[in-house]
Amino acid sequence: MKLNRDFRELLESFAARDVRPDHLLSCPLAPQPPPGWLRGQRTGGLTADILVISVTGFVLGYTWGVHVADTGQRYQPRSIWVSLALAGVAGSVALYARRDLGWERRFAGVPQFLRFPVSRLAGVALLNLVLAVGIAVGFNA
Repeated sequence: MKLNRDFRELLESFAARDVRPDHLLSCPLAPQPPPGWLRGQRTGGLTADILVISVTGFVLGYTWGVHVADTGQRYQPRSIWVSLALAGVAGSVALYARRDLGWERRFAGVPQFLRFPVSRLAGVALLNLVLAVGIAVGFNA
């Protein structure tokens, strides 16, 4: 097709000038980025992680809050305070681990899935904080 050939020539001309045609990514005729492209970018991966954790935590917390309210409980669920406490502990440990230069080296012998780097601790803190908000909103809805 002539259109594809013209477009390919346009992309090759951009490549020859070493210019990234970012504005072409929104064009429907432009080649789409490969799957996982957003996760491959540093800020894109962080944004995607925060978005997934926040949405998942809020939905699960909201569902739990509605469930607790449907059981007839009149007082705020204790799970709100448990989630807030876990968020506080995980956040405090994340702040400590961020300042401690030997944190990663200290747990080098522990299997990878059991290690808690700063990013994972911050994710646990965010998840528990959003869970507590979801529970409170769901309970009062």
